Amino acid sequence: SSDGGWSEAITHDRTWRFDAAANAAFWEILLVVPRLLFEGCRTLHGASILRGAAPFAADPLQRLLQRDSGQTLDALQQGGQDALSLDRGIAYLLFYDWIGVSGDGSKVWALSDTRKAFNLRVD
Repeated sequence: SSDGGWSEAITHDRTWRFDAAANAAFWEILLVVPRLLFEGCRTLHGASILRGAAPFAADPLQRLLQRDSGQTLDALQQGGQDALSLDRGIAYLLFYDWIGVSGDGSKVWALSDTRKAFNLRVD
């Protein structure tokens, strides 16, 4: 060719770059999709375990919304709910991100977004 082979070199370089980008995209998909599927299955499994737990969440949530500070599980149980029902209610509220839990698990509180959803004062 009259260009001394430059056009072939440029074409080969573009093809290699495209192949490398396609290869990188393939591996990215191969790595991300299983994680997304696993997370989706875990979410569905959690939701199925908590099916029917919503009624148990009403009393603890009401008690948490009445106070600005966190409460211990013992204080929440003073409402007369047995420990298993309270645990199911707390698990439901945690799963759907309605409450927060202290690092040591001793206190729970209603999150700001939960208070906003019920049109309560948010500090």
